[in-house]
Amino acid sequence: MSEQDNATDFIQSSNKAREYENKKKNKSTKHKCTGWAIVATMERPNGTWYTDTILDIDDDTASAVDSFLTEYCNDKEKSK
Repeated sequence: MSEQDNATDFIQSSNKAREYENKKKNKSTKHKCTGWAIVATMERPNGTWYTDTILDIDDDTASAVDSFLTEYCNDKEKSK
């Protein structure tokens, strides 16, 4: 094995170790939203109510909620 191969292996090992440490650090401190739904409180004409969980959401709404949740999690991390 040449010196260049050894150097490349060392760099790759160092990068893998750094990636592992970053993943470990991020796992323990970073909040991540892995799913969401809209829960609506619906009122009937007789004044009673129920909750409805809405899972089928159009792309525009989903994109807006995803952006909101990403910013929300980032802000939550910054406030720690």
